[in-house]
Amino acid sequence: MTKNTGKRTDYAQIIEEITQELQTAAADALKAAMQSGLQRVICAIGAESGSVWLYEKEKDGRIYPSFWISNADLSGLSLSLGEGVAGAVIQIGQPLIVNDCRSDERWAGRFDQTTGFETKSMICVPLVRGQEVIGCIQIINKKDDCPYQEEDVSLCEEFAALVATKLH
Repeated sequence: MTKNTGKRTDYAQIIEEITQELQTAAADALKAAMQSGLQRVICAIGAESGSVWLYEKEKDGRIYPSFWISNADLSGLSLSLGEGVAGAVIQIGQPLIVNDCRSDERWAGRFDQTTGFETKSMICVPLVRGQEVIGCIQIINKKDDCPYQEEDVSLCEEFAALVATKLH
């Protein structure tokens, strides 16, 4: 078995476990189950942090962090549609891999200035329900300094599909 095949198998197991946890979570424990799932995805990919952002299209058209696993406090922060990598992903409805955030014109560096957190790399995938993009998931700073791989994106997309069915 190659390393990649083993990783895909591990990722499949992780999605199976997250699915089970989300299916059995009571309504009042759903957010905790989603946070637990996000933590598992972060660990599986070998990243430092992650967050789930929701697009409040009907409310004020801004994008807000719903929850995060990080040392950075995102409370009170928001993005405009198209702003930052998260805003771009929500606008285009497609995943992005950014292996060097500081060199990417879409990166919103003001968040690092506000929080003191250093963003180096990220995967960002849309949360899609039906035909509508309702938010995104970001996975930040792969710890081994290796670039993110397509299988990492696939894991994030599978997790995003699970989360999107549970939101709102």
